[in-house]
Amino acid sequence: MERRLNTIWRLDIQLLNMADREGLGWAMVAVGCLLVIAFGKLPKAFLVGMAVLLGSLVWFKPLVVLAHVLRWWIFLILAMRGGLFVMRRTTVPSSGRVPMSLVALGGMSILSAAWADDARFAILLAGTFLCTLILAFVVAWRLMDSEDFLPYLCQGALVVALALQGLGVLFGLAALITEDPWLIKRTGVETRFSGMTMNANGNGVFAALFWPVVLAAPREYLGRLAWLRWPALAALLICIVFSGSRTAAGVTLMTTILYGLYRYRVGAILATTLVAACGAAILLGTPLEELEGSAVDTVVVRSDSLSDFGGRLERWEMGWEVAQERPLIGHGWGAARTLGEQDTAMALELGRVRYASNLHSAHLSLLVDLGWLGLGLFWLFAAGIVRSGLRILAAPISPENTVSMLFFASTMGLLVDTFVHGGILSAGSPNALLFWFSAALVTKQAQRLGAYAPAQEPAAVADPEALLHPAGP
Repeated sequence: MERRLNTIWRLDIQLLNMADREGLGWAMVAVGCLLVIAFGKLPKAFLVGMAVLLGSLVWFKPLVVLAHVLRWWIFLILAMRGGLFVMRRTTVPSSGRVPMSLVALGGMSILSAAWADDARFAILLAGTFLCTLILAFVVAWRLMDSEDFLPYLCQGALVVALALQGLGVLFGLAALITEDPWLIKRTGVETRFSGMTMNANGNGVFAALFWPVVLAAPREYLGRLAWLRWPALAALLICIVFSGSRTAAGVTLMTTILYGLYRYRVGAILATTLVAACGAAILLGTPLEELEGSAVDTVVVRSDSLSDFGGRLERWEMGWEVAQERPLIGHGWGAARTLGEQDTAMALELGRVRYASNLHSAHLSLLVDLGWLGLGLFWLFAAGIVRSGLRILAAPISPENTVSMLFFASTMGLLVDTFVHGGILSAGSPNALLFWFSAALVTKQAQRLGAYAPAQEPAAVADPEALLHPAGP
């Protein structure tokens, strides 16, 4: 029997299949989203595209289907529109320089198709990665020159956080009140809280990444939406605590400390030391037999999974063995997703890898895909992000620096997360877009601070009167 049509490039077939499975209304929603992404104002097109991609995280099936149908088209259309947007503004002087390590990493991802087992599959995934970099370091980079961009960004982060985590909390409350078994299972209110998302860990990590922006965005940037800050913070905190994600808890603590260091300097160090001492005293003073089996252990500590890092050790050993086969340049982009018997030809048709292998480490995935050369380029880029953040951390407090500092905190949270997850490399992942976008914002703001740093004070000019009448006995 002939294989199915290559539906990833046949949007008409995808929309017809969507109308058949989910109803004509959802197919019309897909068409409406595409029209906005293709012809709407670029900031609005970005917002709609991000909202559609967020649909891949939730358990509401029509939104998941919508995200899968439009994902590749969102990247393609926005990247093309972004390129035209930048080309039309060639008269605007260039502000800053994109890190060369990142340019080399993007180029290597495409070139790796030459030595990949399936060149078409490698080009498809590398092309999506390259589109993500273009959206972050070409289009968003230029949009940051607009004075309205940062306020618009803070308002968007607040709305998305409240919509995703806020609705998740409401569904969780509904599950507790109605005791509906289906809703209880979907939201995970009796185990690890996943809210609107399909994964409890993803729910917590996503909330942790939005936490610093919602917590400390300047009030003037939020405008009339400022009153939504407190309900959004409450929803984020509930998702972070009850998701049972140790990564989310660590990221939240780290980002809060980073912002405290920026805002309160020495006071933040003293407060952090005090809180850490109190926490250590409580943990050390609690007998292990009382902790094991408790609600804290079940939801947060999860001591039964500490010995093998939640099953990651076996995956890391498998990835390390594969990486040793081609240690210098790797197996080609996307190889880390197909370490089993995945059908890459089917993946090209569906636009996603079914039952993809997951090494739970962006560093190990890069080592498998691009070898030590590609991983070294990523480490150089990460070191540049840290240097940029430190420059912002030492800069005078201002609304622009504050927002950049908040996104640096989120970027650092995702960098820490790369050791146990590989989301920043996933095709079409909202986490990936958030990481690269935040990294672009931090890099550009740091370059601005370097470009506009005050020059060294000139030597003082001697007072003529002092020369004529020198002081002395």
